[in-house]
Amino acid sequence: MARITKGSHGTHATLAHATRPEILTYLKHKDYVRVDQIPEDLGIPDSTLSDHLTVMKTAGLLFSR
Repeated sequence: MARITKGSHGTHATLAHATRPEILTYLKHKDYVRVDQIPEDLGIPDSTLSDHLTVMKTAGLLFSR
């Protein structure tokens, strides 16, 4: 799991972007999801999703298997 480090986004700052809580809500209702399914289901461009996932992992809100 990613850890918050000095200079990384805090939880509140990370969730300030409207798309990130939407992504977390989507993931909360899934047991497992392939990353290529998320843009299709949520209508988010791949590159934008990648940026959001990176920020959320850095903040410790996500982890990957």
